Amino acid sequence: MKTDTVPPLRVSTRLRREAESVLREGETLSAFMLASLTRGIESRKAETAFIERGTVEVAPLAFMRGRTLNDSFIILDEAQNTTEEQMKMFLTRLGYGSKAVVTGDVTQVDLPTNRGSGLVEVQKVLRGVEGVGFCHFSEVDVVRHPLVQEVVRAYEQYDVERKARAEGARGTPGSGPEAG
Repeated sequence: MKTDTVPPLRVSTRLRREAESVLREGETLSAFMLASLTRGIESRKAETAFIERGTVEVAPLAFMRGRTLNDSFIILDEAQNTTEEQMKMFLTRLGYGSKAVVTGDVTQVDLPTNRGSGLVEVQKVLRGVEGVGFCHFSEVDVVRHPLVQEVVRAYEQYDVERKARAEGARGTPGSGPEAG
């Protein structure tokens, strides 16, 4: 995406200052970044204008096949619900001058039990590949109601205990899958 051809947005000074506060030294605020970072009615109007002008495209994953996305900033959201095949297809669409961000929560996979999550697999496949990085969040990163952090923490503890019980059951004679 070429931001130099996009007309500047009209947003309040407060919103612009808030958005610019997250930038690192030397970075500039492109129109796309401003639309992503600002909140409120101004942002929604800007996003609508970007979509109408074709600066921003929202497309289902199924429409990516056969495309090469050059000079683009691509976001794949809810990636925990991609299959392994879909993740590979998405990542191989990346063209020259492009960057991709893949987001998702591996604890919230909604795929059928016989299908593996592309987000889970890609972390194994691309571990150590230069130019690829992973950022993992915990309950302290949850920006919702404070109770949500406690819910996340409780589920994490429950999962640890459940795995320990399962491992203990596998080590007990007569309790494994071959029993019965």
